Amino acid sequence: MTHHATAFVIDHKNAVSLCAAARQSLQQKRFSLAEEQLCAALKLRPSCALAYKLLGDLFAEQNKKADADRFYRNDFPDGYLGTIPASVSAADSAQYVRHQVHAPENVNAPEPGKIAASAAFAPTRLTSDECFVDSIQNGSLWHDDLNLVVKDSGGVELQQHTVGCPVLVELMQRHHEPRKIHGRAIVIGAKGAHNFYHWTTDIIPKLLLLEASGYVIQSSDYIVVSRADADFALQLLKCFGISADQIVQTETSSPYIEADELVVPFLNNKMGYTMGQWLPAALRNKMGVDKPVNGNRKLFINRDPAASAGRTLKNSSVAEAFFEDCGFEVMYPEKLTVVEQAQLFSSASVIAGVHGAGFANIVYCSPGTKIIEFYGAHIAPCYWLISALAGYDYYQHPCEVAADHNKNKHAAGLLLPLNEVLDLLEYAGAA
Repeated sequence: MTHHATAFVIDHKNAVSLCAAARQSLQQKRFSLAEEQLCAALKLRPSCALAYKLLGDLFAEQNKKADADRFYRNDFPDGYLGTIPASVSAADSAQYVRHQVHAPENVNAPEPGKIAASAAFAPTRLTSDECFVDSIQNGSLWHDDLNLVVKDSGGVELQQHTVGCPVLVELMQRHHEPRKIHGRAIVIGAKGAHNFYHWTTDIIPKLLLLEASGYVIQSSDYIVVSRADADFALQLLKCFGISADQIVQTETSSPYIEADELVVPFLNNKMGYTMGQWLPAALRNKMGVDKPVNGNRKLFINRDPAASAGRTLKNSSVAEAFFEDCGFEVMYPEKLTVVEQAQLFSSASVIAGVHGAGFANIVYCSPGTKIIEFYGAHIAPCYWLISALAGYDYYQHPCEVAADHNKNKHAAGLLLPLNEVLDLLEYAGAA
């Protein structure tokens, strides 16, 4: 560390400005300038996904596909940032105390029920990762929206916890000093901390691991996440007795922290592929909705267009009327508290709706619940895999992408083909 090292605070505004300038440079084929601007943006905000994406575009323009692909994965090509000393694995020499919580599990995910040919979701075997909690005395960490690096008091990296680009993190740490936290800092953050799905399945379950390993969260503890600025995040944390003044949001303060004690739960879900069966069961228990429901409540899950990120249901009013005629209640989960959402989903025998973060609430359903999911251009397997882990009866159907969608498949609207929907409901025994 240099004598003039200072604490690092993420500079969102200037990182965005540099990305805008780099986009213009890229359009003008000024590749060297664009690259310089994007690297400067990443030094201001190492979690800037847009900078990585534009670097990928830049290298793709130069027919460097392998390098472009690394940038698209929010990483750097080997040697791009130079070299740093090789890290020593945690198993070799890092100083920590580990509490094992869950051993790996194997579960078969059967092919979804469907009425149309689909290449998505072939039968597969799921193998969950082990789950544990590490305690490090006088450790340090770097945590932002894309990166996590945890080190012991001697600077040895605990590699199992590493996420993102440790080379970039190392370079940033060389020029800055950490923020010091006196007391215990509990690190629960994960990628996607702006999103309800990731809070439900990747972040909050780390607190369940803490409880299972014997930790009791104290009012003096600090809870470290990259961001917790959404109401649902604060509500979920409150379920564990965590108040707003305990939360350290590294994207708005400093991502580089030292603490008297770091407590770091390890959870690696990979969009459901490595999730354990314990997780839905533990969430149901925590929310007090773990009693089986013997009703016949059918829910059609729609989303508020104002909060849809573009993935709107274009024939929404017609679809809602259709589902109501089929005996469904139309619900907008984002208009409910997180506890109310858990209670709502736990009360259903059938859940139908368009893919989206609100579907994360299926973790609160009882085994045997029918889950019927409709897709547009963006296909993700997470709710199929959760259904396999939790014992749900899962069905899926592809839908027509709305004609006015943009090039971003993640934000494309869709149209529900109601004649096909009726066929699927009848096939599932849910009409």
